[in-house]
Amino acid sequence: MILEYVKKVLGIPLYVYDFDDELLMHLNVIAETLVSFGINEFSGVVITEDTVWPDLSGKAVIKTIMKAYFAIATRIVFDPTANQTINNTFVDHMRKLEQKILVAVEEIEAEEEDIA
Repeated sequence: MILEYVKKVLGIPLYVYDFDDELLMHLNVIAETLVSFGINEFSGVVITEDTVWPDLSGKAVIKTIMKAYFAIATRIVFDPTANQTINNTFVDHMRKLEQKILVAVEEIEAEEEDIA
């Protein structure tokens, strides 16, 4: 499940529910950002505590990048570090992931056009 994955990455025990509402808010914004990048499997999806990762059959690269994007983007907004250098590193990493997502989506769309 998406929320469990992000909680693990952030170091929040799964049995701690105090932050779930705030995390879910951020996760839904991130999902909409991914839709704007072309990952339409999140279109119309509202992430709850029970939401599982979408089926990205044939898109394993995107799934891996997407999971990393959820983790880093949530960390930046939910648990920002006071150290600006580290925070800038997180933001740079997130931007690189965004570029990788866009490239991967373009490649998949091109492959799908070739097949059609």
